[in-house]
Amino acid sequence: MEPAPDAPSSATPTLPKGMRFPDSKRAFYAVQDYALHHNKQVKVARRGGKHRKMVCTSTAPCPFFVQLYLHNSKTDHTWYVSSAELTHSPECTSTAKPTQRQLVESLSFQQALATTPNGTAAQLLQQLKGKANLRTIYRAKQIMKREVLSQVGSSFRKIPALLRNFTELNPGSFTRVYDI
Repeated sequence: MEPAPDAPSSATPTLPKGMRFPDSKRAFYAVQDYALHHNKQVKVARRGGKHRKMVCTSTAPCPFFVQLYLHNSKTDHTWYVSSAELTHSPECTSTAKPTQRQLVESLSFQQALATTPNGTAAQLLQQLKGKANLRTIYRAKQIMKREVLSQVGSSFRKIPALLRNFTELNPGSFTRVYDI
């Protein structure tokens, strides 16, 4: 089975037996995203150098699990889903608790941040209907701010080259770039 191409975030996540991942982190993220999509949370129950077992965080007994293994080959270093039980019991008490990474990638978080860019983490928590912890929201907000500022900074760095090209293409025009 070939490695699955990166799917768009709007697609429903799946975890079929045999699904491959380039590394353990992406395998872990795929299971987390699958659980979040189903309004659940998972944790690593057992792990070693070549295996991970992800289970539901429910306090009540829940059969959900995903077993991940590293291929035992000198040329193939991918992780794959060895076995899985993807259904939760009716008594399952687990609820979604998005991670910082999931919040940053979340369209609803990005929209909430866009509507109140100077709002507090507590205000964002209210907009997200309390689905994450306050510290996680604060850290995700800081990451988003850094990304926006770096994009703005790189955009401003392009202005001098744009003005030079403009004067070359329009010989009668005058532009001045000030070094700051």
